[in-house]
Amino acid sequence: MWRVEIVDRSVTEALRRSVLRPHLTADQPMPGDDRPEAVHFAAFAADHEPGDRGAGEPGRPDDDDRPASTCFLVREAPPWDSADIGAWHLRQMATDPAHRRQGAGVAVLDSVVAHVAAAGGGRVWCHARTVAEGFYAAHGFVTVSGIHPSGDPPVPHIHMDRTVEPARRQPIGDPISSNW
Repeated sequence: MWRVEIVDRSVTEALRRSVLRPHLTADQPMPGDDRPEAVHFAAFAADHEPGDRGAGEPGRPDDDDRPASTCFLVREAPPWDSADIGAWHLRQMATDPAHRRQGAGVAVLDSVVAHVAAAGGGRVWCHARTVAEGFYAAHGFVTVSGIHPSGDPPVPHIHMDRTVEPARRQPIGDPISSNW
């Protein structure tokens, strides 16, 4: 149902702003968007091809061109373990309210985990809103801090993390005994 792609941050900015920082104006940068190494993920309807604008205005995305869910990932040590410089910080996970509870967020999170596994695994952590704790817990994250306000205006957050094992490489097999 969902196709997840790695995209430019500009593709996800409107969704992240509307869900996470609606008080920011369009000319105010989203926190973290100055990180060029960030990997941005976006979920789109699986049956929609990128650029297939349908009845939308030329050059302007229609609803199917807009991501249903998104987040970005950067290498960053968690605040409680500054020595873990290889950790991955999951940031600004946001799902369009019209697409919640339809699997778009799960598809994005699964893609993040696959990306980390392919990169050798490690810790993935987030600074989650308390209302999202159940979502992350259902996907292997554990709470590692108490509730604390964050943002402007302050919103209750917690720190959560999970360990991702490295992806297993498929053995090529012995060329003498392989049945090619």
